[in-house]
Amino acid sequence: MPQPRAQRTKRRTIWRRARRYGKRTFAGTAGALAPSLYRAWMGFVWHTSRRVDHGLDALLAEWAGSGRLVLLMWHEEIFAAPYVYARLGIRAHVLVSRSGIGEFAARISKACGHAVSRGGSSRRGSRFRPTAIRGAIRWMRERDDGVFATPIDGSHGPRYRMKPGSLLVARACGARVVCVRVWFQRCIRLPTWDRAVLPLPFGEIHTYGGEPRPLPIDSGNRDELEAFRVSSERELVDLTVRSHADTGTPVPARLAGPPSSPSAPQRRAAHAGRKKSTRSHSA
Repeated sequence: MPQPRAQRTKRRTIWRRARRYGKRTFAGTAGALAPSLYRAWMGFVWHTSRRVDHGLDALLAEWAGSGRLVLLMWHEEIFAAPYVYARLGIRAHVLVSRSGIGEFAARISKACGHAVSRGGSSRRGSRFRPTAIRGAIRWMRERDDGVFATPIDGSHGPRYRMKPGSLLVARACGARVVCVRVWFQRCIRLPTWDRAVLPLPFGEIHTYGGEPRPLPIDSGNRDELEAFRVSSERELVDLTVRSHADTGTPVPARLAGPPSSPSAPQRRAAHAGRKKSTRSHSA
């Protein structure tokens, strides 16, 4: 007959296995139902809201089938943008992280007809990012009117600070970049790092489209690419502030901050330049 301690150990083992199985079953069921629930909710929001356009319709009409585009947007729109852009006829290649939120975003993006690559700027997802970016570039090159979209401050922030990955895709496939925005008069913010929004019905949906811009001719020059990155970030920040003013929603405090600091490659280049200058002076 087993000893009491052995019985307790056996019960704990059985309980842990049952709990793990329950979690996997729940996650699988939730993952399977999420796209349908998402499309049903967003359809309800879409049909009960009034859309107000600020240049996105003209942008789509002008560029339909006439060139490649890279859409610049913030990570806070990750739950709302896939449905809205699909409703407007955009089928994009989307780069999302390999996190739990990224898994949900990938499922709903696929359900809306977008192509998806998985990779991220976090430590866990960064090893997959080169492969994901190469896949996005290959997908874009196969289509004369390809559209690439990714949150430029993802996948883990800092919030409202642009990373250069989307510009690398644009440079590799000869695409123009354009700032876009989808904002809602009625929404709630989720307790995530990006304060992602969940749209609510019976309000207004505001869509924004900027002016498509080509990358600098010498886009391989780090200084020119960094200057273009900073100007693109500032343009999207201005568009975001405008969207809050148009909908009467409060402007996040982070938008009032200064432009983002130079990227890591620029800091390393500047540091190397200072060291070289110091050596030459000491010689």
